[in-house]
Amino acid sequence: MLLICATSLSVLLVLCTGISNLLAQRAPDLALAVNPFHAEARLQRIVSRLARSGDPAEIRREAERQVALAPADARGYSLLAEVHYRSGDTDLARELFAAALDRAKTEIHALKRSIEFLARQGDFAEVMEQVDLIARRWPDHFPAIAPHLAVLLQDPAAYGRTLELLRDSPPWAGEFFRALSNDENGLDFAYRLQVDLSRQDGQSLPLEAENTMRALIRVKQYDLAYRLFLFTQTEADKELAGYVFNGDFAARPGRRPFDWQIRDNASAEAHWAAGEDGGHVRIRFLGKPVRTVGVSQTLHLPSGRYALMLEYSAAGLEIPRGLFLRLRCQSAPREAARIVIPEERAVRQRLAVEFEVDPDDCSFYILAVETALIADSFLYAYRGTVTLHGVHIERIES
Repeated sequence: MLLICATSLSVLLVLCTGISNLLAQRAPDLALAVNPFHAEARLQRIVSRLARSGDPAEIRREAERQVALAPADARGYSLLAEVHYRSGDTDLARELFAAALDRAKTEIHALKRSIEFLARQGDFAEVMEQVDLIARRWPDHFPAIAPHLAVLLQDPAAYGRTLELLRDSPPWAGEFFRALSNDENGLDFAYRLQVDLSRQDGQSLPLEAENTMRALIRVKQYDLAYRLFLFTQTEADKELAGYVFNGDFAARPGRRPFDWQIRDNASAEAHWAAGEDGGHVRIRFLGKPVRTVGVSQTLHLPSGRYALMLEYSAAGLEIPRGLFLRLRCQSAPREAARIVIPEERAVRQRLAVEFEVDPDDCSFYILAVETALIADSFLYAYRGTVTLHGVHIERIES
């Protein structure tokens, strides 16, 4: 008989616990009625009452009971701290938030209040430590912090600590730089941090640098974007350096500005490939009118006299409105140089043209394969293939 009672009691307890667990989030009061010792339900009830600005004394008693029943659970201390914080007892609140972090250094509410306390006392380097914890453990909360990053980084100690954190390539680096690059007050810090990582440690974050370059170009800070491109180059990149980057197509083009941008479209396929004679870019026209060819590069040219050179092959070309390699100003409709590609068959043919960049002229240019077609019309269908083996710009010494 005793065994049957014990078994029935055990089943009842399991059943009550299961029901209480089910109700904890949606109906914490009912969950506690089923199981008065259910910690999750009590926590949820305290949170709910805080959100509704309930009776502070009653909420405090509930939080104290939670701490007494679960002294190892950081969330109880954090909620009790919040009650005292809202009542104006910030000293006790600070102690209780610290107690919560002693038990779980990633307790999210205590971390957020800790950031507030640290910012008030001007300890911005320590704030960045807390931001690191939140971004690692609670990435969903990072967007709430992102708008304040530029202000934090104005503090030299916070800037230095951020640089140290970034040296370990934390998982939040991409989101961090994206937030800075999208903030007009943060873009300069995104640039400085990446330059310092490269200059001090020889370290680069390629994807983050790419996004920052694009943001700088978007606000027309071409000089900074180009300097960041140079600072973040790898040793392999430096082998490809020149006025035209990767001019021999020796390496697969990447996504960064100031590298080749190669894209297909409905009228022309363009792709990079490597062969026995080196790399090349092949353009195949698909029997349609062509206004854009997806092969281009942004580049920087100081004042001086230059030669633009093209080595190409061609077969079966029909180019009714012309095809050419054109160098034009990035910020104004000015053409600096043009090489016209003939319709005839060619095997590694070389063409060149000289041009000059004046001191007052723009210094950033777009180098692109283009046509003269303005409006789509199948009267001007393009066919055949062009293979680019090399595109170079060399300075002509006077």
